[in-house]
Amino acid sequence: MDIFTQISILVTLITIAVANVYYSKFGLRGRMILRAVLPLMTFIVTIQALNAYHRPTSTVNGKQPAIVKKSVEAPRSPEAASQEKSALEAAPASVGNVTGGTQDVSSIYKQIGPSVVVIQRYDEKKQKTGIGTGFFVSSGGNVVTNHHVLRGAVSADIRVPSGKVYPIREVLAEDPENDLIMVSVQIPPYEVQPLSVRTSLPAIGERVVVIGSPMGLDQTVSDGIVSAVREIQGSRKVIQITAPISPGSSGSPVVSMKGDVVAVACALLANGQNLNFGIPSERVSSLSPANGYPLARMSRAGSPFTGNYDEEMRSRVEEARKKAEEERVKAVEEKRRAREQTINEANDHIRQASHHMSFSRYLDAFYSYEKALQLCRQLDDVRGMAFCVESMGIAMEKYGRHDIAQDYYRQAAALRSQRIGTASQ
Repeated sequence: MDIFTQISILVTLITIAVANVYYSKFGLRGRMILRAVLPLMTFIVTIQALNAYHRPTSTVNGKQPAIVKKSVEAPRSPEAASQEKSALEAAPASVGNVTGGTQDVSSIYKQIGPSVVVIQRYDEKKQKTGIGTGFFVSSGGNVVTNHHVLRGAVSADIRVPSGKVYPIREVLAEDPENDLIMVSVQIPPYEVQPLSVRTSLPAIGERVVVIGSPMGLDQTVSDGIVSAVREIQGSRKVIQITAPISPGSSGSPVVSMKGDVVAVACALLANGQNLNFGIPSERVSSLSPANGYPLARMSRAGSPFTGNYDEEMRSRVEEARKKAEEERVKAVEEKRRAREQTINEANDHIRQASHHMSFSRYLDAFYSYEKALQLCRQLDDVRGMAFCVESMGIAMEKYGRHDIAQDYYRQAAALRSQRIGTASQ
């Protein structure tokens, strides 16, 4: 309690005491004033005392009392603090390195290279009869390659990037028609790094990377784009790419810039430039591993890519070209028929308008010319549009609306000045 409050309370109490002692000496009016003032003074003293009681008293050397603020947060247990620390440590340090984003070719090679293997096939005399490429698709060591890479093999093995060789044990699934096969390899898990396989077709123009073993030169990288998606032999498709491939690249993974497999390289046209082909990865996804069986029991059925690659791929490309040409001619014919039908409808409206004009039904003629104008716009026939607009002006002039007619005449003159299109009168 400060000194001012103490003096104020003391003076008030003395005043009340004196008034009570000398109450009888006051007159009637004075006693009435005291009866009103004394309770008020008593109330004031009480309020001052209460305020002094609740006011902080920690004053040091005349300075303001120190006020301690209490936190509104509940105390945290050691377990909660530990969980928060773990969450902060697990949070990414930067949002700039987002998984699943596109990468450059060097990054793709570092990511995909360990998954690509060289496949070597042998005959009954253990003589090497061919070479190709494959890639891991499961952590158990399953490898996918082209069917023709292993066709006719008595035994085969793979060579991983470290140089170690592991035998192919058995065939798990094969699709001769789409030139695909899945085999199991006897290999320790630490050597296996499977790739993700896309289940949809790549976009035309999408950039791709091929890692294979052309002419036995393993871990060779090339890049390009998806040139086309072509149909061969009915509903089967092949992916045309510009990324260079060579003999020995059969079975190489064609990967997107996100690192997922979009095709399996299978063939090339030696006489063409950047005419290389792959089996869509969606066909890889359809391979269902079953009970394994030896290589010697694999199907001997042919595939679209057996024998003379150049000759067969040339025939496939020619077949696709002919089909594309047929579709183009069909589309042109359908467009021609649609245009011819539109021209006939426009001429019908023009004849109907002329009929209305001959019977002085100028407003009906105007609306018929307007319908013909809309059809001429669809045809992009400027001369026809000019004719219809001028005829609408004539109809309005005959109808008595010379102001509107003049506007249509000006529009017709502007259209005629373009001199574009063909007449459909």
